Amino acid sequence: QQRQARVPAEFSNLPIQAVFTKALTGLAAVINDNPISQCSLLRLASRSEEGTRDPLQFAANGVLKIAASKQVDRELEPESGDISARVTLVIDILEPWHVTAPHATAGSFESLIVALSEGAGWETVAINYPEPTGTLQSGDAEVGIYSGVVTIELHASRLAQGGAAENRLSINAYIQLCDDEKCLLPEKLTLVV
Repeated sequence: QQRQARVPAEFSNLPIQAVFTKALTGLAAVINDNPISQCSLLRLASRSEEGTRDPLQFAANGVLKIAASKQVDRELEPESGDISARVTLVIDILEPWHVTAPHATAGSFESLIVALSEGAGWETVAINYPEPTGTLQSGDAEVGIYSGVVTIELHASRLAQGGAAENRLSINAYIQLCDDEKCLLPEKLTLVV
């Protein structure tokens, strides 16, 4: 027997979190009858509460896409055990949107920030941001912006070894998207690679 979940029309005007909560509540009896499905649904509920941690993220309903890839290098001397990693972030922004470049006089705009998550067991060695793809006038100052496709490289070294996920890096990207008329609220995206 195949089951389908459909969202009634009256839910279409609710925020997505309210729809998710109502759907999960409605499925509670079925979940309890099928214990094998509980892990998957708990994972889904966790992602709904905390946000996804995938190496591919979207912001502002798909206006911005950010993808992370990682290359891990071990030093040639096995006894040192030093591990370094290079993470490449490719940000793709649809026109006419842009983000404010870091290290710019941003004024009231939030600059793009990429940083390792705290407590991740890694230390940032360097972050290489490209030159701004354009500028906008904000009062008396020019503000550097990124639009289109932008590639950022983050270099990190491992602080301590051990643990099942010792080579996993958690990266936060703080992004505020703007167009010529408005700026959206800043968003924090977490990518795990």
